[in-house]
Amino acid sequence: LEEVLDGAFGELTWVGDTLWAATKWDGIHALGPSGAEHYDEERAGSSLGNVEGMFAAPDGRLFLLAGNTLLVVQDGSFSEVTERPKFDASAYEHERRPLPETPFVSADALPTEWVKTVRDANLGELEPEALLCLTRPAIGVALADGADQPGGASRIGGEPDLPKKVEWPRYPDEDDHLPFVMQFDCAALSVLDLEGLLPKKGMLYVFSDTRGDDDDPASHILYAAKPGPRRATPADLEARRSVKDVAAVLEERPLRFFTQFTLPSGEWLEGVADLDDDAQEAIRSLREALSAATEWSSTQLLGWAEPVQGDVFGDGSDVVLLQLERLVEDLGDWITDGLRYWMIDEAALQERTFDDVWHEYQYT
Repeated sequence: LEEVLDGAFGELTWVGDTLWAATKWDGIHALGPSGAEHYDEERAGSSLGNVEGMFAAPDGRLFLLAGNTLLVVQDGSFSEVTERPKFDASAYEHERRPLPETPFVSADALPTEWVKTVRDANLGELEPEALLCLTRPAIGVALADGADQPGGASRIGGEPDLPKKVEWPRYPDEDDHLPFVMQFDCAALSVLDLEGLLPKKGMLYVFSDTRGDDDDPASHILYAAKPGPRRATPADLEARRSVKDVAAVLEERPLRFFTQFTLPSGEWLEGVADLDDDAQEAIRSLREALSAATEWSSTQLLGWAEPVQGDVFGDGSDVVLLQLERLVEDLGDWITDGLRYWMIDEAALQERTFDDVWHEYQYT
């Protein structure tokens, strides 16, 4: 292994539990559970001086492009590929994502006409009832009318209603304070939380760097069992009003909420069933019809994320705590043509632990 690491290796790939490493001048090394094997040109019977690419097939074969020669390695033997390789399609079958044991929401709660459309749709290998089972409720967020906000009301911008014993979050390893972005009254959210995931009372606060030059900015989510008095903006944030910031202090605007329904991304659904082009197009049409059946916003809490570049979910326990689009013009440089996501593990959400919320920005 030391020889490989010191040898400025070029290509690496796994075949089962064996790591294959092609060095720039010393052939190929196979590092497996039983030890290391070294294949030079004499042992391989072919030129291995310049391996330009490696591909591990699911059936255990390793394909190498060395110079102008395509080689295949199987059971430690090297041979030149002289005709199109044959593949066992069954070797490419991948483990399917399991469907939830119970639907996220009863079909009776979904838009009636949309449910009928789903049940009549041809989704290929994906059963219509499976898509209904995966339809997930979310809480849509939009700007509300009005200016004066009572203490503890949901809003974007302005100043937070922080309890006196709660410190204003700061940047990691710095003294500067994080800008306040928005706050949510959990009691107002709970009546629309059809899955019962959010706290029934209290406040959620979102603080984040808003300077627009970092795809993964410092961010912090706070939860308090009850709101406090309006907290004045720290002096260091006030000073940032004069620099190009996506408003260290945003203009205060009230928020309102409504129920909407969401579907998994096409990429996520590929883990449930193989979807041909017709099935993908049918699902896109159903997604558009679902968003048109209720009031809709790309700013939401809970539900399925709306990916811009790729699926934002890690394992199956992730929850969209918040998905944020450009609700107000002041967010323009921080959220341009994209969405910001705050994700949390469902168990942590149930325990009301918000220390490990992760933040991602995707844009076109």
